[in-house]
Amino acid sequence: MSRTPATRFLVVLLWMLIAPFGAATQKSIPLDQTEKEAFWAFILQTIRENPDVLVETLLDYQEEAQAVAQEQQVAAKKRVSDALTSDTNAGVLGNPDGKIFLIEDNPDLRIVTREWPNLGLETNRTTST
Repeated sequence: MSRTPATRFLVVLLWMLIAPFGAATQKSIPLDQTEKEAFWAFILQTIRENPDVLVETLLDYQEEAQAVAQEQQVAAKKRVSDALTSDTNAGVLGNPDGKIFLIEDNPDLRIVTREWPNLGLETNRTTST
C-alpha cells in the first residue's frame, strides 16, 4: 500500500508519541539540545514540504469538535426536555395538546403568526378542502 507523504508523516509522528509507552522494558534517554533542534527542524521541514497535512489535521479536528459539541447539545436538550415541554406557566402558540414541540434558543428566530378571519360556514368549508 502506497502512502502519501502526509500519511507517512502522521504515522511517524504517532509512532514517536506512542513508542515510549509501549517500550516499558527500555529506558528512554532524554534528547540533548542538538537532537531536539534536529528533531524539530525535521518536523518543520516536513510540514513545510507537506502543508496539506496541517489543513487535513485542522479540518479533522474541526469536524470532531463540531461532533462533540452537537452531542453535548443533544444531551443537554434531553436533560431538560421534560421541564421545557411540561411547564404549565410557559406560553403556547398553536395546539396546547400538540405532540410536536418547537423549542428554540436562537436570537435570530422570528415567529410570525397569522389569524385568518372566520367568515362563517362557507369559510370553514373552503379551508377544509
